[in-house]
Amino acid sequence: MRRIIINRVLLAIPMLWVVATFMFVLLQLVPGDSAVAILGEGATPERVAALRGQMGLNDPVLTQYLNWMGSLLTGDFGKSTMSGESVLSILNKRAPVTLSLAITAVLVSFAVGTVLGVVAAVFGGWLDRVIRIVTGVGVAVPNFWLGSALVVVVSVGLGWLPSVGYVPFAKSPGEWLYFMILPITAIAAASVAAIARQARAAMQGALQSEYVQTLRGAGLPRRSIIFKHALRNTSIPVVTIVGWQFVSLLGGAVLVERVFALPGLGALTVQATASSDFPVLQGMVIYTTAMVLIVNLLVDLSYLWLSPKVRDQ
Repeated sequence: MRRIIINRVLLAIPMLWVVATFMFVLLQLVPGDSAVAILGEGATPERVAALRGQMGLNDPVLTQYLNWMGSLLTGDFGKSTMSGESVLSILNKRAPVTLSLAITAVLVSFAVGTVLGVVAAVFGGWLDRVIRIVTGVGVAVPNFWLGSALVVVVSVGLGWLPSVGYVPFAKSPGEWLYFMILPITAIAAASVAAIARQARAAMQGALQSEYVQTLRGAGLPRRSIIFKHALRNTSIPVVTIVGWQFVSLLGGAVLVERVFALPGLGALTVQATASSDFPVLQGMVIYTTAMVLIVNLLVDLSYLWLSPKVRDQ
């Protein structure tokens, strides 16, 4: 088990390097002058030259790359060209909003999707057909459209929940949930549908397997077969898709946060792109990549706990 964890951590290091290098090269290919984009077309040549020197843009590309990578190794993501604030500080301020949204949405998706999938597989019939129709609609509806519809119907029309605003979880969990119900619903809907489909297929396969048939022949109660044996085998493919869904939810947060005016990483990405704040964009990509790698490690650890075969390797 320890060997598997060490291998995953060591594998994450070159992956972060590849992502960071790709992001640096990609920004080098962006047409135009970064200093002019920041200062505007009306800036004097003197101001542009001064900013280029401050940003190190007059150095050779290789020197810029080595300096940037050296800073990253010390935990220095640079400074925002718009505010002058540390990029890492900006990201640390915004990350709790996005992480609280994504993690809660994943937990809701896992719980609701697993229950729907298991119910559809166990009971079948009209209930199975209804759940499949609902999950099909959930997969097809974009999260930003659903978010906008929730704002119009639930917030503006019925006045039940607010459409904008945010309170940190640490300050008031109740108020945080009050403001986050609609965003969580909007971003979790598609994930619930995807997990429900996976759980249904996995549970059907488990119920039709030979060992379940043997347990039935031995007279074991149906509830015990489902919850103690079949559900455990069902959880492994479900955990896999949960990891994928977390990555998808991070991407969907960009649009959902804009709909509900949440001050998270998604809104920061839009602002940094509009203002050509390249240090923030570079830091954002590395930051979110690290999040994804951590989630993948947690998924692997879940495999170790759920599957003795994997744990004994």
